[in-house]
Amino acid sequence: MQNTEKVMDHPTLGTIHYVNSKRAKRLNITVKSPSQVRVAIPNGVPNSAAVAFLENHRDWILKQQLRLLNDTVYPSKIPVSTPLDLKAAAGSLHHRIVFLAKKHHFHFNRISFRQQRTRWGSCSRENNISLNLKIVGLPRHLQDYILLHELVHTRVKNHGPKFWSMLNQVTTNKARQLAKELRDYRLAD
Repeated sequence: MQNTEKVMDHPTLGTIHYVNSKRAKRLNITVKSPSQVRVAIPNGVPNSAAVAFLENHRDWILKQQLRLLNDTVYPSKIPVSTPLDLKAAAGSLHHRIVFLAKKHHFHFNRISFRQQRTRWGSCSRENNISLNLKIVGLPRHLQDYILLHELVHTRVKNHGPKFWSMLNQVTTNKARQLAKELRDYRLAD
C-alpha cells in the first residue's frame, strides 16, 4: 500500500499537502520551505482530525515559514524579488505586524497586501495599513522596521520630529540607522 496525498490551499498558509502515511505513528507537520507544508496522517486518523491539527499549529507554521524566508542572506543593493508563495508571505507579515502591534500597543483598522513597485508600505488616515509582499525578501530587522514605521503612522500621520521620536522608542534608538540601511535595498520590477 502506498501513501496517498491530498493537496489543499489554505487562506494564510498556502498550499498544504495532506499525506496518508503507513509509516506515520502520529500526526506530524513539516515545513520544508515557505511554500511547502506537509501534514503526515497515520492510518486510521480521519482527515478532519488532520485539518484541526493544522489549524491548532497555524501560528507555529507561520513562524517557521517566516524563519525560512529570512534565512536567505541578501547582499546590499540587491533587488528584492517577489516570494514564490504569496499566501505564505501575506500570512507571515500579518502574523508579525499583529505581534508588533500588541507588543507596542498600536492599533490598526485593516491590513492589505500588494506587490508594489515604489513603496514598502503605507498607512491611511483611517489606520488601514497596506504592505508590500516583497518585504519578506528583506532581513528580519528591516521587515520589523517597515512594520513599525507603518504602525507609528497610526498615531502620527507625518514624518515630523514626533514621528521619529516615537519610531526611535520602538526601534531602540535605531530608526535613522535602519532607514539608511533600507535604502541599500530596492524593489525589483
